[in-house]
Amino acid sequence: MSLPSRVPHKASVAVTLGSAFSKKAPKGLELEPICIATPWGKAKLYKVANSVNPHPGYIIFRHGLPHETLPHLVNYRAYAAALKELNCAALLVTSSVGVLDEITPLNQAMLVSDLLMPDNRLPNGDLCTMFDRLKHDLPLSETLQFALKPGHLVLKSGLFSARLNEQVSQILKVRNIPLIHELTFAYAPGPRTKTKAENHYWRTLGAQVNSMSLGPEVILANELEIPCSALVVGHKRSLANKSSSLIETQTTPQSSTQLSLETSKVQDEVIAMSQSLSQSHSEFESLIVNFIQTASPVTFENYIYRFSEVKS
Repeated sequence: MSLPSRVPHKASVAVTLGSAFSKKAPKGLELEPICIATPWGKAKLYKVANSVNPHPGYIIFRHGLPHETLPHLVNYRAYAAALKELNCAALLVTSSVGVLDEITPLNQAMLVSDLLMPDNRLPNGDLCTMFDRLKHDLPLSETLQFALKPGHLVLKSGLFSARLNEQVSQILKVRNIPLIHELTFAYAPGPRTKTKAENHYWRTLGAQVNSMSLGPEVILANELEIPCSALVVGHKRSLANKSSSLIETQTTPQSSTQLSLETSKVQDEVIAMSQSLSQSHSEFESLIVNFIQTASPVTFENYIYRFSEVKS
């Protein structure tokens, strides 16, 4: 289904899903695919057809469904522009993350309070901004025409909306999930995993969790004045002083027998990774459905400073 991008839309809510939903959508949601043309290409989203929420609900599978797009190839700008066209006023971004310490729990949904992304770049090296050009080849809708006027994102309240966080916190409370009040997320673009030195670097800077997504989505949404919250689930520990393996490993001589054992360990590791993402899926699923069915739009708490709008 192709959705026209010229018709004003009622304020909507949306969720971005990642690797935990690589094979199947959240249970209980009837999804209708839609395609929206943007200056950065077409974006495929899914409208929740059976939502009881008076505000339309949309789902983004950032890697596709099934999983086919690695994190460094995700068209983050196209997704952000599509959400703006759909008048999204409450966005929940999710990610399965590596945990950088021994205290932060695994397999538990956690609300992100801050972001570490000092280089502010997309995986291809471009600056992470919607304001990447002065003119667009594609005719813009009235909505995007204004939203894409270049400006500075001024973080008055932070990247994560306090008002939207209150709604998500209430969903966690109903599920009896303890709230972690200060959780800093570090963005590392991938597609490889991090070295021990890199994990130590992020931890030293104050991050408790990291992954290969989420950061760009939150920044670009804020530039388009879309309020954001972020939920993450730790599916492995990525410690600076230990192997990030999900199973125990030992140093052994590299005989043919040992090489065979090492191959078996790698296979076990792949299975363990798949199982950990499956656990993340289970933890996220009901929370996402709850958000889509109950979330309401909130006012954007930051602002875009545009010199063209300053009156002398």
